[in-house]
Amino acid sequence: MPTNLKNTAAFSLTKTVKSHGWVQLEPWRWDGIYLSREDSIGPWQGSISVRQISETVLQIDTDFWVGSEVTALVKRWLSLDWDPRPFQALASEVDPAISEFLSAGGGRLLRGSCFYEDLVKTICTINTTWGQTKSMVSALVSLGEGRFPSPRLLLDIGFETVGKACKLGFRAQTLANATSRLMQEDKLTDDGSADEKQISYANLVAIKGIGPYSAAHCMVLLHDFSQLPIDSEVTAYLLESGIQPSSAAEYFSHWKDFPFLGYKLGRIVAKKNWIGD
Repeated sequence: MPTNLKNTAAFSLTKTVKSHGWVQLEPWRWDGIYLSREDSIGPWQGSISVRQISETVLQIDTDFWVGSEVTALVKRWLSLDWDPRPFQALASEVDPAISEFLSAGGGRLLRGSCFYEDLVKTICTINTTWGQTKSMVSALVSLGEGRFPSPRLLLDIGFETVGKACKLGFRAQTLANATSRLMQEDKLTDDGSADEKQISYANLVAIKGIGPYSAAHCMVLLHDFSQLPIDSEVTAYLLESGIQPSSAAEYFSHWKDFPFLGYKLGRIVAKKNWIGD
């Protein structure tokens, strides 16, 4: 059952999908036109896909009913709830090429269906290769029978079992710590959604196993772009550019509240963006 979703500003599905490597992780599917996945909303389960039909209009197709919950889900995927205007005003002064990229519909990041999905996938990137990340996430989706598993499902299975089945290694304990703590603090629901305005960098780094990189990465996916998630890939890029990682905050300080976007979109515009192999 199709429905149209109209955005008030220019938007590019392709630029959003290609913003980072999330599209390569299950359960996403991207064929260059349709972005799709298996998902669930309450008791409903099935496939949801989206394609762009004009500069400001997306078409959503789903196996089940189309209502406000489905459009809200797609908006989360595509960061359509993020207002780029404050950043674009700054970019017009600091880097006009980035401002032009935003005017062409770029600048947004692909996200999961809920905060928990982005958190778990981030944990699966800690101290590992991209190939291993993809393998871990694929195994987790298998536990969800083609959909990303909810925290309740993983709790019911048990994190020791989940860790062995998905070859998470030490990340299984980090996942257990994060899930338990956030649920105990009522910041995370059984289905993985969260009161996202109540989650902070300080909340996340207080969880054993969540360090500065993973906390900053999760915050980026909550549209807080004030910190750079520095992992090995970012470190390599900074060093190649003559920037010491310890000086990154100072180097990008002219981007004020948006250091990550200055870094990331600068790479995209320069065609030096890494989105996985």
